Amino acid sequence: KERYKTASESQKQEINREMKRNEDEFTAVQWNEKGMERYNRKDYQGAIEYFRKAIELDHKYASPWNNMGSAYGYLGNYNKEIECYRKAIELDPKYATPWSNMGYSYACLGDYHQTIECSRKAIELDPKFAYPWNNMGYAYGALGDYHKEIEYCQKAIELDQKFPSPWNNMGKAYDSLGNYNKAIECCRKAIELDSKFSNPWIIMGLAYAHSDNHNKAIECYRKAIELDPKDEVPWNYMGKAYDHLGNYNKAIECFQKAIELDPKYAGPWINMAFANLSLRNRDKAIECFRRALEIDPKNKKASEALEILLG
Repeated sequence: KERYKTASESQKQEINREMKRNEDEFTAVQWNEKGMERYNRKDYQGAIEYFRKAIELDHKYASPWNNMGSAYGYLGNYNKEIECYRKAIELDPKYATPWSNMGYSYACLGDYHQTIECSRKAIELDPKFAYPWNNMGYAYGALGDYHKEIEYCQKAIELDQKFPSPWNNMGKAYDSLGNYNKAIECCRKAIELDSKFSNPWIIMGLAYAHSDNHNKAIECYRKAIELDPKDEVPWNYMGKAYDHLGNYNKAIECFQKAIELDPKYAGPWINMAFANLSLRNRDKAIECFRRALEIDPKNKKASEALEILLG
């Protein structure tokens, strides 16, 4: 790279030709490794291109299929992601990683029963693999079984003590069970393990909010936003915290920011409607409820509130 930076135009052309000659001699393993370099730089489309080159050279090589699946997942193409994992498994039936990854993909699609099934298969193949234990815990939590979520996340931690995600998930489970101090403790542990992990700040904020400490909750949501400015969720929760404190204008600002980040998110429209009602802005509240129902026509909370307002 340093050589390229200081080279003249003709020298750069020669370097490019040299790189092309080298690439022509790459093995499938080398293309897979180059794909992972792109992947680790968050260039997922570029990574997919290299994983495909690895597959072209070796049709029986499972690893680039698994890696390509992960890249598609980061691009939000979960169906394509699952397709890649299934191909990796077809090529190597004893490969636990694509089973674990596929479980996570199904969780992203909201199919938690499939997450559990895939995670169990990954664990069957590799009982000491922490990730599927964590994924299975998360799925049970999403299905409302918080005790099982804690049980499986504890197993993940036992297998990998530096893994922050199960601590975050346990924090969420304890918050749902009403044990807010334990939830905060788990979130702090997740943050200790990964200072750039935004989600435990959100969960901790919720635990403080559920303890009626809304100022502390706002501090947590601000930290989450600092770490991930494109996440709409902490803006919505921060709006609710300001609403609880009676600062309705500030709450509305937060809800508007959440909507700006995700226009298809019905929650902040509903919350903004109630904040407007508190400010006696009936017409604005009606407009917000209607916008929420455009996004989520089956939303009972919005439809019932709108029915009352319209008489």
